[in-house]
Amino acid sequence: MNSVSPDILPVYVNAIDNAFINMMTNKNIKISVYNEPWKLTQKELANNATVSGFLAGLVFVMGMTFIPASIIVFIVKERLTNVKHQHCVSGVSLLAYYGANYCVDMIKYLIPAIFACIMVEAFSIDIYTSSSSTYGAVWLIYILYGFNMLAFVNIF
Repeated sequence: MNSVSPDILPVYVNAIDNAFINMMTNKNIKISVYNEPWKLTQKELANNATVSGFLAGLVFVMGMTFIPASIIVFIVKERLTNVKHQHCVSGVSLLAYYGANYCVDMIKYLIPAIFACIMVEAFSIDIYTSSSSTYGAVWLIYILYGFNMLAFVNIF
């Protein structure tokens, strides 16, 4: 008996029926059951792909919201300790200071962004990998999100 099949309910009912009939008749009677589910229609397959794409997008969006939150912590800490003022007094220009912060923050962002894009391909989420242009759009969205998010975090 296969107990890991997603269609286990008929097998389970058959096992109970076999036990019941053998207990009632004191004979070794065996009832066989065969279950062959219908194949999914094109509409059901499309719905499954849409739902899995939506859920994957939701998971990735939830994960990407933690990145600006982790970057903001350092910005608040530098305002409390006046690190920028110390750099300006030491002769560092504001362009160099903000440029270096932006580059470091971008490197901290690119690692999870690249990992997320690789995970989209690794789990072959059909709605995002159906063609090379849609998978390229996933990369573009992640990269552009990084540039925009970091600018927003550093300005405000």
